[in-house]
Amino acid sequence: MKLVIDPAQLAAGDLSGCADASRPVAWHPDWPQRFNSRRAALVLDQPLGDLGRVLPVEFAAIRALPAFFTARLHMLMADLDADALDRMLPEIKAALTANPRFVRMETYIMAASDADRRAYEAVLARHQFIEAKDGCFPVTYRDSSLIDLAPAIAEIEARVSRRAWRQIALVQKRPVRLVRIDDAAYGPRLAALWHETVARKGARVVQIPWAEYIDFSNKHPGRSAIFGLAAEGAEGPDSLLSFIWATRSGPFAHYEEGATASAGDARIGLAHAPMWACIEWAKSVGARWFDLTGVTGPNSNHGASMEGVTEFKRQFGGGELQVRSDWGWTARPIIVHTAAAAAQAVRRPQAMLRALKTRLAS
Repeated sequence: MKLVIDPAQLAAGDLSGCADASRPVAWHPDWPQRFNSRRAALVLDQPLGDLGRVLPVEFAAIRALPAFFTARLHMLMADLDADALDRMLPEIKAALTANPRFVRMETYIMAASDADRRAYEAVLARHQFIEAKDGCFPVTYRDSSLIDLAPAIAEIEARVSRRAWRQIALVQKRPVRLVRIDDAAYGPRLAALWHETVARKGARVVQIPWAEYIDFSNKHPGRSAIFGLAAEGAEGPDSLLSFIWATRSGPFAHYEEGATASAGDARIGLAHAPMWACIEWAKSVGARWFDLTGVTGPNSNHGASMEGVTEFKRQFGGGELQVRSDWGWTARPIIVHTAAAAAQAVRRPQAMLRALKTRLAS
């Protein structure tokens, strides 16, 4: 194994001098910004020049103690097998621990079978990682519906429910058309649809740079695609009624985000045809699995809020299993405990203030 960056640079999150730093890294549209801002680095398991087996490491300051940081290993991006991970972890741990500000390393397993997941878990446990039952990463899920893309397309089609096929077929009968979104001018319309959908669910609205994601999809058509339904007879962004965005990392393609207009034709499911287009795209670009990214299940903490979305995802015939688990290794436990105590000290008066305001309001 070779480190693209020497240990001191890796530990500091410094990309200067990295042979591959200036090359486009087509994992996800968020990654170039992370590299450019030195919030991420690369570890290489093959000779320089081959980006097929690099492991991205993302750095994040600890909120309660911002002078210290955690490192997040994105194994899925690298498509590593368990043996490669076993080789890389000792050197990565040593490089990071050399920086006195480093506190903890986190990663996740993404596997399409219980046997693969257990192989990764054995490696992580051997290197003193402990499974984090509540998840280490900001957005996480454990159970998912996973579509096997290895069979012929006819076999994949046969697993899709009749209800979904009826909705997909309605595209030919209603005044709508399926489009691949490749014009950055659609960015504001994607944002409007997405905010509308998130607001309907009562979730927190965050800003997403949709124009940048469209541009990324154009530059890396094998890594990202956005499909939507547009109103027939209308042109331009305002004609868009829905969209689904999917990306590919290693053998997995993922449903990333989707949105629909509340004022669309109630007789047609606006998300079915774009989702099927994403599944076809994933197979065409060589993905082995299409991950519908989270369903309610025995390891889910989403509860009833996910039931409607889960019902929609199940219409596409995927097999449901635990595909993901989060793991962490703590290099400096005292700092972690101090950070937890500091965070609790901040949360306690905030909770008391909220309770007081509620009591006064009543």
